[in-house]
Amino acid sequence: MKHFFSASTILHQRSDSESFVLDEFLRNFSDYSAQYLQMDRAPLLTDNLYQIGRQVREGERSWTKHDLLDIIAWKRLYALRKWITEDKRELELHLNENLKIEDDDERIDSLCSGSGFGPVLASAILTLTWPEEYGFLDYHSWKALRSLGFDLTGRPFSGGGYSIPEYLHFLAIIRRLSDQVPSFPAKVADALYAFDNVRRKHQRI
Repeated sequence: MKHFFSASTILHQRSDSESFVLDEFLRNFSDYSAQYLQMDRAPLLTDNLYQIGRQVREGERSWTKHDLLDIIAWKRLYALRKWITEDKRELELHLNENLKIEDDDERIDSLCSGSGFGPVLASAILTLTWPEEYGFLDYHSWKALRSLGFDLTGRPFSGGGYSIPEYLHFLAIIRRLSDQVPSFPAKVADALYAFDNVRRKHQRI
């Protein structure tokens, strides 16, 4: 299945205030990235999972069911635990074989076809494996993009409700922003999370 997003579907006509906010985000990207690192509640787990992702990327090992449960804990996707009940061998085969697919859309479609695998969990696995290509799909990052003037619909919570085309739309935007910063899409998604956190704090004042 192919999902194409042209520039016109990624961007809509921004107001002056939205353009100002986007410029501010891009200008202070490094600060938001640093703030995200300070917000990390489990830095050792984060480092370990990225290390595993690097090893998977370089063919030194594969993702395991235990790793998957750690990813769920890492991103606090606890509702997904009950779905990760498949046979260990079949689960790991599904996970690792689908990561070998080269086509971006097919890789995501196929990965999300497994029990318990949706765009949110898939985005975490893909980001840990290829941070230079993917970013974690989170409601706060999604909401930040909307406040920057990107044409995204709202989502009620971060644990689910996203479709594959919506993740691909999100991914197209953060990849475009990563070229402007420049940085990896994973870093852009993290900075967007911190950006939304700052905005929420200011709105409460």
